[in-house]
Amino acid sequence: MQCRVCGVEARCQTRADLTYYECPRCAGLWFNQGELEAMISRRIAIAPGRPLDDPSADTGGEGEPASEGARAAPPSGHGETGDCPVCGPGVRLVSMTTYATRHVRVLGCPVCFGHWLSRKQALVLVDRVCYPGFFGSLRRLFRRPSS
Repeated sequence: MQCRVCGVEARCQTRADLTYYECPRCAGLWFNQGELEAMISRRIAIAPGRPLDDPSADTGGEGEPASEGARAAPPSGHGETGDCPVCGPGVRLVSMTTYATRHVRVLGCPVCFGHWLSRKQALVLVDRVCYPGFFGSLRRLFRRPSS
């Protein structure tokens, strides 16, 4: 499967019976039908890898690309919706919120029901799902600021 942002071949990853695809360049994630819901309901903490062209990936991927010619992923992953990487041309992804939190918007396919998340969105979603409620709010409040 090709990454919808970079166009490179995404790698299949498995964690706790959860299968998803991760782009080695921008660290974007693709979940097939039901996989994102399984991650949320079972509170599986995934850790997206570090993008190859983003030196500040440890701070959430908000830094500048390593070089002018390097192609970086859009910070939010929603700059343009694009086509579904599974269904192909003609099937546009639509922006939607997850039922777990209103703080993360994902791109979903209306045909195959797959979901695309940028690295930053995946980190926020895992944080909100794995650390909900009061203690999660405290954790986010006292987290070290990104440098």
